[in-house]
Amino acid sequence: MSADTPLIGLDLGTSGGRASMSGLDGPQIVVERAASDAPRDAAARIRDLVGVVQRDWLPGAPRLGAVMAVPAHADFTARAALLDAARIAGLAPVRLVNAPTAAALAYARLQGVRGPIAVFAFGAETFDVSVVSIEAGLVEVLAAAGDVDLGGGGLDRAVAQALEGECSAPPEPGALLRVAGAARLALGARFDVPVAVPLVDGRLENLRLTRDRLEAIAAPVLARVEGPCREALIEAGLRAKDLAGLVLVGGGTQPQHVRRHVGRLFGLTPSGTLHPERVVALGCALHAARLEAGRDCTASDDWLVLDALAAPLSVLAADGEPRQLLPRGARLPASAEVRVEALFESQGRRELHVVAASGRRGERGRTLARWSAEGIRLRCVIDEDGALDVQSVLADGRAQPAARIA
Repeated sequence: MSADTPLIGLDLGTSGGRASMSGLDGPQIVVERAASDAPRDAAARIRDLVGVVQRDWLPGAPRLGAVMAVPAHADFTARAALLDAARIAGLAPVRLVNAPTAAALAYARLQGVRGPIAVFAFGAETFDVSVVSIEAGLVEVLAAAGDVDLGGGGLDRAVAQALEGECSAPPEPGALLRVAGAARLALGARFDVPVAVPLVDGRLENLRLTRDRLEAIAAPVLARVEGPCREALIEAGLRAKDLAGLVLVGGGTQPQHVRRHVGRLFGLTPSGTLHPERVVALGCALHAARLEAGRDCTASDDWLVLDALAAPLSVLAADGEPRQLLPRGARLPASAEVRVEALFESQGRRELHVVAASGRRGERGRTLARWSAEGIRLRCVIDEDGALDVQSVLADGRAQPAARIA
């Protein structure tokens, strides 16, 4: 990376996004956009944030690089799309960091947290949990798990469904979801709230939602986080009582009923010293400063960040049986090779599919690349950003790209 290209932190999240920088006084959020004020296209959102940074904070910098946050369970396609959006927006170089890892780095550097901790990231439509070891100078992800179909938005939909059952006429669908989300957040500070639901006939249905009822509605949704949390602890070789702390990340963790549920699950009081919606951007700025310091061999910022693969990578042969190449939790960067002959019992159709698995052992997932060349080995390389490169290794040692599907 160029020594004269400043690096900033970026966290698009599920809102308008945040840009951050690290200086003599530590990291700070320098641009913050609400979802209603931000473009929907990722490249446009990045351009908007970077434009403000260049105008107000780094007016002499013709070009910027960035460390950008992604959910730990963002698949290879999502990571590639985000990197492409950043390049379209004019950023270079660009590095990706998993959001829970960035949050752990922020707590390590800004709060002096040490020991193994759990990072519970619950956004609008994402859920990740990471078990992270923090020692002096080292942030290491021991295990990561999650659910790509779970997040705070699921709680809002559950509340909306319950409210709809009390309405005397069909509610306006979009309005109902907004009202449900607002009522759920308002119950963080109150025991009950009035809820005015707009109906399709123009009337308002005046209802009330209590904190006790909210917790009953949310219980089935929140119960789904328990399995991934247990899996992460098991893979890390720890029990909940071994943890030194519990960090919450994302707007979905702000309601009190969510904080109480997660606290009971781990037997710990969640830390609230850093804002759950800003901590990831702060960690991105710290990671950017760490990379910039690496340009200078005399720099004192020598923290090492070791991330892990959040989902297994498998290969499927003609028989459809998955063979795992890399397990969940593999240290990044990582690579694996497999001899093609070992995957075929006959000389029939010789085609392999590289699959990003969503199951713990790689039993289901989506095809990312197809191999059908004359190579003797299939090689998969995952870099520090979690980006995947699939290659066919020929008999003479040369490597050529596999056919990409997504």
